[in-house]
Amino acid sequence: MYKLDIPSLELTQHCTMPFKPMSAAFEGENTLPPCDWLLDLDTQNDTTLVRYDTICSDALHILDEDILLTPNLEFDSLVIQITNPLDGMAESLTLSGDDSEVSLRGNDSQRIVLASTGFTKGSQMLALLPNLTYINSASIPTIGWRYIDVILYHPFHGELTARIALYISSGNNDESRYEAQSCEGTSIEVAGLSYRRDTIFQLLLANQFGCDSLVQVQLNFADTFAQQFSYQLCSGEDIMIADQVIGVDTNFTLNLQSITGCDSTLYYEVIIEEALSSTVEASICAGEAYPFAGEVYNTAGTYVDTLQASNGCDSLHFLELTVNPLPTPNIETNGNLCQGATVELTTATMYANYQWDNGSTASSVIATDAGTYGLAVTDSNGCSGTTSVELSNTPPVIIYEILQPNCTGETGTLLIEEINEGTPPYSIAGQVIEAGQLIPGFTEGIHEVIVTSSDQCETSIRFTVFPGEVLEVELLPSIDIEVGQPIQMPIFTNNAVTNVLWSPANGLSCTDCLMPTVNPLVTTIYEVVVTDDQGCEWVGTIEVKVPEVTLYVPNAFSPNLDNINEIFIAYPTELVESIWIYDRWGAQVFLSEEGTIGWGGRINGKPAAEGVYVYIIEWSDTGGVTRVASGEVTLIR
Repeated sequence: MYKLDIPSLELTQHCTMPFKPMSAAFEGENTLPPCDWLLDLDTQNDTTLVRYDTICSDALHILDEDILLTPNLEFDSLVIQITNPLDGMAESLTLSGDDSEVSLRGNDSQRIVLASTGFTKGSQMLALLPNLTYINSASIPTIGWRYIDVILYHPFHGELTARIALYISSGNNDESRYEAQSCEGTSIEVAGLSYRRDTIFQLLLANQFGCDSLVQVQLNFADTFAQQFSYQLCSGEDIMIADQVIGVDTNFTLNLQSITGCDSTLYYEVIIEEALSSTVEASICAGEAYPFAGEVYNTAGTYVDTLQASNGCDSLHFLELTVNPLPTPNIETNGNLCQGATVELTTATMYANYQWDNGSTASSVIATDAGTYGLAVTDSNGCSGTTSVELSNTPPVIIYEILQPNCTGETGTLLIEEINEGTPPYSIAGQVIEAGQLIPGFTEGIHEVIVTSSDQCETSIRFTVFPGEVLEVELLPSIDIEVGQPIQMPIFTNNAVTNVLWSPANGLSCTDCLMPTVNPLVTTIYEVVVTDDQGCEWVGTIEVKVPEVTLYVPNAFSPNLDNINEIFIAYPTELVESIWIYDRWGAQVFLSEEGTIGWGGRINGKPAAEGVYVYIIEWSDTGGVTRVASGEVTLIR
């Protein structure tokens, strides 16, 4: 920037500028050049342009009598802004005051703009700045530097900036709540004062940052009280009280300490409500149904409907249902229409009402004509039953056959093939019969059977039962044999035989043949059952006699290869079970259990020496009894 002296036309440098001016001015228009534009925050030069402060509930004033904005030239607008908000949007600037010629934008934010509305002077904007405040709404502001820049703007001179540094050292005002509780009769001390009853008040204190701390104080004194509890339970339920399961009527007391720490007496009462019940008795007749609890029942029994009573417990409604059987009347007849007489129809007199289909209400009526007579009765339970009887004056017609016996000793059988006419049921000697029925037990001879219908009309049947065929069998009562000598059993019949069965099987060659070979060891009685082609049976017995057998043991033998007495053996051999041979020193030289039935005079495969040997023989007699024989035998070469 240069100054031009018009009279002398001398040009001298006045100052330098960071921008290029767009015009020139006479001295009368602007007393100072743009480079001399100055914004002074401390015209007295006696204040440090730094704020060290604590943000409490009140706002912090940025400008005061020491820190002022004092520009040396006019300006068109200014901007005030926080350049480094450490607490973000919790920090803001507020400018109060009212001047209609000043445009104010961005109030209560981090950037406020003051501008001219056309003819506004800078002094008007400066007049509002003493009301500028800084606000931090963070619960605990961040400690550190904040920088607030003040920027002036002029279309010719450009912009000019001044900075105020603000250091936040501690936090805001706060509010808190203090509650304390004690038991009745004690005291609580707050701020040097003692309190003995419930109260609420406020204390204004200074916190650690020097800000106001408003404490809401509430003091409560709990009673030492007694409380009563009553529980109503339904039958079968229980409740847990003080870790005990209780399911009966009871009263008891518990001395406890309440949640406040004060003594508390609790009185408990448990009442068991019994289930309410009611019973209705009803009866129906068989085949009927009874409605109950939304259902219908037709069988006898006890039924229950569960409801809820006014006490909340179950209410049981029982139904005792009886099902009465229907009466089963029986009509008895006395008389016979077949002989032209009348018939009296009677029934039991135990019923309450009678109704015959001819209109009679008596327990008996007289019938004079054939036909069906019906009766309905009602018993004392109101149940009804019906029956009927058919009367006829025509005797039954019987078609029958006699089944003659096949074998002697058997009886004949009457076969009722058909029954016609008359009125059923039909009977013989009081026993009811039907078509197709077999009536056995008729012996040889002439028989007469009377068939009676229900209306007492009779028909006679006469027939003859002939004797059955005789199976003749010839069998000797006994025979004699020797042991080991089999013989064929002699038996003869007059008819063709289809089946034979002998018993017992011991000593028989077969049990199902007509003439088996027999060879028992002892005397035995055999039974035989013979059946011919007609199914007739004959049963007989025969005794086979066998003399008692003794054991024969030789006293010498000569195993010299002449085929005479080569082996020492006892007879009969089939009775021998075991043979032991010992020498004269008592050593065993032979045992028949080795698979031989006699001793061939050899020891360990070599010929034994001549001499006397001792034998022991175990054998069974014909009766099956085990016996022992012993003695000496001489071996001769």
